[in-house]
Amino acid sequence: MERLPCNPNTRTDSGCQLNGQRLVLWRHGRTAWNADGRFQGQTDVALDEIGLAQASRAAALLAALDPSYIASSDLSRAYQTATALATACGLS
Repeated sequence: MERLPCNPNTRTDSGCQLNGQRLVLWRHGRTAWNADGRFQGQTDVALDEIGLAQASRAAALLAALDPSYIASSDLSRAYQTATALATACGLS
């Protein structure tokens, strides 16, 4: 696994600090196409039941990072995943 390059003086146990901020990348939950092994690309496929549960569980854990900003693509699977975290953090 590769890490983003950073100054060794700013590295922490959890990765690189970016100007005192942390960047966390999070992949969307499962879709029916993921379960079927299908490539979805830009096709807008929503999360399935398992994907919604994954997003909810991960959001509960990631909320401990106290994010101040959440961004996602406009695809529903990404938006649904990000919305789970926003809800857990009280962000809109």
